[in-house]
Amino acid sequence: MGFGRELPWLLLVALCAATAIGVAAYALGSGTISGFQISIALVALASSQLILFARVASRSAKIEIDLRRMAHENGKVVRETREERRVAADLAAQVSVMRSETQNFTNSIVAGLNDLRQSHSDLAESIRVINARPQEPVRRAPPPQSAYPWQASMQKAATTTSYEPPLPPSPEMPQPVSRIDGSTAYSDSLALSLEPVIDLFSGQTAHYRLHYVMTTETDGDISQEVVSHHADQNNLRHSLDVHLAREAIRLLQRLRRRDPKLSLFVPIGAKTLSEREALHQIVSLRVSTPEGAGLVVDIPHAVLASLPETALEGLAYLARSGVDLSLNNASVSGLDLGSLDKLNVRFVGVSSATVGAEPKLSKGIAGFVQAARALRIQVIVTNVASAQQATQLMRIARFASGPAFAPPRRVRREATGAASQDEYSAAAE
Repeated sequence: MGFGRELPWLLLVALCAATAIGVAAYALGSGTISGFQISIALVALASSQLILFARVASRSAKIEIDLRRMAHENGKVVRETREERRVAADLAAQVSVMRSETQNFTNSIVAGLNDLRQSHSDLAESIRVINARPQEPVRRAPPPQSAYPWQASMQKAATTTSYEPPLPPSPEMPQPVSRIDGSTAYSDSLALSLEPVIDLFSGQTAHYRLHYVMTTETDGDISQEVVSHHADQNNLRHSLDVHLAREAIRLLQRLRRRDPKLSLFVPIGAKTLSEREALHQIVSLRVSTPEGAGLVVDIPHAVLASLPETALEGLAYLARSGVDLSLNNASVSGLDLGSLDKLNVRFVGVSSATVGAEPKLSKGIAGFVQAARALRIQVIVTNVASAQQATQLMRIARFASGPAFAPPRRVRREATGAASQDEYSAAAE
C-alpha cells in the first residue's frame, strides 16, 4: 500500500524525530548534556508534533467537507427518487384509467354487436314465421285516393304508360332517368333550406346541410320525411336525389365563392344507391364543375345494416369516384372506422343526446373522436340545443350544428325560368 501524497509529511516528521534522537545520542556519548542540546531535541520533537497536528487537522477539515457534499448529494438523490416514485404512481394511475376506458369501450362494442346480432336473429325468425303462414288469395283493391294533390301526381307519373317528350339535354349534365308529372313537380314545389355546421374553434360556418320540404297551395309545407317516404313508395327517389344533387351543385357555385373549402351535405335515399344510372348522374354532376368537389352524399347510419348487395356496390362506386360520404345519426358503439375510411366516409354525425354533457360525457366518445381524426374523419355533433353544451363540446369535437347556432334557413329563388348559378340567394349570405 503506497502513502501517495502523505509521504513528504511523513519524511518531515521522521527527520524531526531523527534530529531529536541524534542530539540525545550525541549527548549521551560525550557524557556532557548542555541546555542547548536539550533545546534542540525539544524543538525537534515539538516541530514533529505540530506537523502531525496540522496535517491531521487539514485532513479532518477536508473529510468533513467531503461528508457534507456527500450528504447533500444523498439528499438530492432521495428527493429525485421520491419524484420518480410519484411520477411512476401517476403513470400507473393513468394506465389504469386508460385500461378501464379501453375495457368499457370494448364492452360497449361487444354489447352493440350482440344487440345487432340479436336484432338480425329476431328479423330472420319473423321472416320465417311469415313465410310459414298459408298464403291467401290476394284481392286487388282499387287504388286509394291520395291525401295530397302532389301525391296523386307522383303516383300518376309512376304508373302512366303515355309518352312525354324528354327535356332537351344540358351540355354539362346527363339526361335524368325519370321525371315526375311534367318534370316540374320537384323544381317548382320543393323548397330548400340550409342548416349551418359550425366550426367550434373559430365560431364560423364551415359547412351546410341541405333540407327540403314540398310546398302546396292547399296543405302547406309537407315535411322532408313524408316527401322521401312517398318518393320511395312510388319508385321515384332516385329522380328526387338527382334533382337535389343538381340544385346542390348550383348552390355550391355560389357558396364556394366565399369559402372554397365549404361542403354541402345532400341526403341520398337507400334505394338510390341501387340505381347505377342515378349514381352516374350524381358523379357526372359533381365533376361537371370545380365547385362540385364540395358535394357530400349524406346517408343515415341506420340503413347500412339493411342495404342489399346492389346498394353496397353503389357505395363502393361512389367511393371509387372520389365522392365524399357522410354518415348521420351514427351510433359510436360498434362503428368500424376502418371500413368507413375505405368507403371514403369523411364526416360522421353524432346526436348530442348520445354524447351527453359534462361531467357525464358518454364513455368512449373522446377516444372515438381521436380515432376518427387519425383517419381524417371529422365528427359533427348534431342537434345541439344550448350554448353551454356547445362550449362543453369544444373539448371533444370541432364541428357542431343545431338550434344553439341557427335553424335551417330557406333558400330563396331570385329568378324564374332557366336555372343558373345565380338562381339562388344562399341563406348564409
